[in-house]
Amino acid sequence: MRSPYRTLACSATLLGLALAEGSAAAAPWPVDLAAPLPAVPSQLRRYIVDPEPVTTIDDLRGPFSLVGEPETVGDDEDPYQHLRDAEDHAYVYLNGGATFHDTNILDSETKMNGLAQNRVWTTAEALLNNLGMMEVGPTRHSRYKIGKGEVKITKPTGAVQGPFLVHQTAVFTSTVDGLPTFGAGGETTVTFGANYRLGGFTHGTRHLVDGGMHEVDPPEVALQRMGDRADLQNRFNLLKVAFASIERVEITSVRLGYFVAPGTSYADTVEPAYEVVGLIHGYGDDGNPGTVDLLWYEPALQDGFIADHCVSADPDLTCGDFVGTPEVKPVE
Repeated sequence: MRSPYRTLACSATLLGLALAEGSAAAAPWPVDLAAPLPAVPSQLRRYIVDPEPVTTIDDLRGPFSLVGEPETVGDDEDPYQHLRDAEDHAYVYLNGGATFHDTNILDSETKMNGLAQNRVWTTAEALLNNLGMMEVGPTRHSRYKIGKGEVKITKPTGAVQGPFLVHQTAVFTSTVDGLPTFGAGGETTVTFGANYRLGGFTHGTRHLVDGGMHEVDPPEVALQRMGDRADLQNRFNLLKVAFASIERVEITSVRLGYFVAPGTSYADTVEPAYEVVGLIHGYGDDGNPGTVDLLWYEPALQDGFIADHCVSADPDLTCGDFVGTPEVKPVE
């Protein structure tokens, strides 16, 4: 049985936090693991992204009443399609997802009444079902949360009015093979304006091809690799901040799942990864204590990589060295 609380020795460069200029590296400080590490299988499947998009421009025409023909833009390595119909824009990305937005709704500053949550969910689910997106291969979508967009308006007198509700969102989360997804591509968002008008849609769901079973590193090994990379590259945390000194790091959650790159990003694979969440405690230049959120995604496979963050299971690999992704092949 693993202890629910343990202390790891780490270097002062851990977490990719830039120390203030002229400050000396401190002695090793503790990382407090304040949560049990997950039990993990010995192997997990890597998935290869089929470049054929889950939703094409033609798929989006009906639900969003689009007319006209798209143009292909971007460069040869990362092309995407863009269709503009008056104030409506639709985008479909190679090896990625798709987005739609009606600027009249998303840029509106007109106050609207709140929508009935049940109707927001059922309308959004009807859209995903119409697009064949609730279940796509090993990917499953489910309800996550209702969000809202608000604006404040500053009058010529300087008086501020609001915030006013201007649109609402239905956000779906996803799983791959029953495991949670991390990264922006794991969520699908449907945006509504007044009277349930569809104002926006974005997703990062891909067609996934079996890339075979691969050995999984235990979470202890992945955490150690994070420390090794920090020593070599001063990279660990996705959230950057300057500290004059770091007192300690508290890890509050370690989860195993699949990293899904944003729908606007090119992705060759969908990879198993560990999500590491916590808090960083330190001192600013003024000597006052402060706390910064910790968020990181670490490859879970022994030969794993997360191209979107140019991070691999080799801590020596830097962003400058990360050109493309290692060659992977589907299972015959």
